[in-house]
Amino acid sequence: MNPNMDAETPNVEEPESRLEALLTRGLEKPEDEDSEVKPAEDAPKEEAVAVEKPADTVEVEIDGKMITVPQDIKESLLRRDEALKQVEEVAQTRQLLQFEKQAIHAQKQIESQLSDDILNVRMLASQLQKYDNIDLASLAANDPATAVRVQAEKEGIRTQLGNAQAQLQDKAAQLRNIEAQRANVSLHQSNKEIRKFAPDWDDPKVQQGVIDAIKGLGVSGEEISQYFNDPNSLLNYPPVMKAAYIVAKWNALQASKPAITNKVAAVTKTLSPKGQTAQDSTTANVSQLKQTLRKSGSTDDAIELLLAKGLKRK
Repeated sequence: MNPNMDAETPNVEEPESRLEALLTRGLEKPEDEDSEVKPAEDAPKEEAVAVEKPADTVEVEIDGKMITVPQDIKESLLRRDEALKQVEEVAQTRQLLQFEKQAIHAQKQIESQLSDDILNVRMLASQLQKYDNIDLASLAANDPATAVRVQAEKEGIRTQLGNAQAQLQDKAAQLRNIEAQRANVSLHQSNKEIRKFAPDWDDPKVQQGVIDAIKGLGVSGEEISQYFNDPNSLLNYPPVMKAAYIVAKWNALQASKPAITNKVAAVTKTLSPKGQTAQDSTTANVSQLKQTLRKSGSTDDAIELLLAKGLKRK
């Protein structure tokens, strides 16, 4: 019995060994699968981190070049530009005030000197008149030496009078020059204020429209020619010019309304190849006019857009 049992023992252990080996490999296989799955689960997380929504960016012009910056950077640049603009305006205002102060001081000095010069000219003219009343011919016949002296004195006074008159004219020219400079500065300031509500003020058509509007208020052409460029004139007072500018724009709107209305009406009657209705055509036209206005920023395009919107509401 014992030999037989000893012979069968290896046969019993061999299946168990194989089974243990199989079980061992079966237990190790899930570990391999888990190790392979983990990177797959981590991969989407890595992609989610890598793909981030970019911040809003805009293009700005710096030193003549267009660059792309985040929206908040653009706002910071705009605030900086606005601050620099305000500082520049304050500096210009100070310079103008300083110029005005110096001009007024110089003007008062010249006016004071002019008063003395005018009195001197009148005195010399009076003395010369007295010498002109002397009959030098008779005096020369009776007293040649006295006649020569009187003639010399008369010529001396005449020379002094000429110099005094030249000096008076020179100071008067200086005074006119100072007044002209002050007038130009005042006119520049008035135009600067006008451009705040009339950015197209440099357009000759706009200025002509304002002149026509002022004429319509009862001001004659001669008065406009005389006072339009006079900074002391009410016509260059910004509130008055603003009223005239608004009237001019209204007149231009009314004058262009029929032509624009006809143009828009003609567009609304046109149907697209796909059977677009008149209302759809008007909507498309309004959208196109909006794009045109964004590019041009002109008043005429704005008027045309407003009229097109009016037709759309109808």
